[in-house]
Amino acid sequence: MKLPTARELRVLYEKKTNIMALLREKTGSTVNPPEAVLISYDLQSGSYTEAWKNPAHRAAREHYVAEIADVLAPLGAESLLEAGVGEATTLCSVVERLPRRPATIAGFDLAWSRIAWARRHAVERGQPGHLLFTGDLFAIPAGDAAFDVVYTAHTLEPNHGRERDALLELHRVARRWLVLFEPSYELGNEATRRRIEDHGYIRGLPALARELGWEIIEHRLLLHPIRENNQTAVLVIRKPATAPANPPCLACPSCRTELLDHHGHHFCPECLSVFPVIDGISCLLPRNAILATKFLDF
Repeated sequence: MKLPTARELRVLYEKKTNIMALLREKTGSTVNPPEAVLISYDLQSGSYTEAWKNPAHRAAREHYVAEIADVLAPLGAESLLEAGVGEATTLCSVVERLPRRPATIAGFDLAWSRIAWARRHAVERGQPGHLLFTGDLFAIPAGDAAFDVVYTAHTLEPNHGRERDALLELHRVARRWLVLFEPSYELGNEATRRRIEDHGYIRGLPALARELGWEIIEHRLLLHPIRENNQTAVLVIRKPATAPANPPCLACPSCRTELLDHHGHHFCPECLSVFPVIDGISCLLPRNAILATKFLDF
């Protein structure tokens, strides 16, 4: 079956069509295909920033964001990464509430358009120094134990069926703490469980963490979810003590080798591939790699 083009999907999105649901139907899948997640989020770009400008919207999120900051603050991060940063509306609000800002604040998202909006939003909020780049949740372009604290805020949500792979990759790049703020099938009310089933959202994160032998410090519902039918649970996972942290660096999403900067782009000396920087945004999805064995010669 021929799938709609990106242009056709944009028209459908503007008519309020649920793109992920449409593509699940078109592909006959019971889970959200990665391409559906990408195009859906790219088409949404700008909507979160515009919503944040509405005082009523900000007020409704105030307690939710404050709870996230209250969980993260005692962890004492020198480097903080939000995986699936979207337009940085949550990240910037959390950072404003931390009593001590980490030296490195970073975020990545699957969609270039969302990172473009995130960068603009961060500048408008007086936070221009964040490291924002495109990346795949299942191939994060960072080295092992790169960030003291890694957290998500409804990032894993659409990835039912891939929970284990996502947890392993997030755990890999976290040095001390992995903190997940995600919808909860286990603790949520009936409306939340129904929404999780209807939208193909993740489930079973605590059981997976225990199965992997990880130490769970906390697992509970937040008191102030964004939606009563999409209740958020926090899952705090502590990693064993590791060697002193190195400054976080960008790495090849395929082989995890530290990337070299050359001519304004990134080069992997192992894969001999270039990752482009478009309008100042590092494009670090595995698909962005351009084979260029002689790139450093020029």
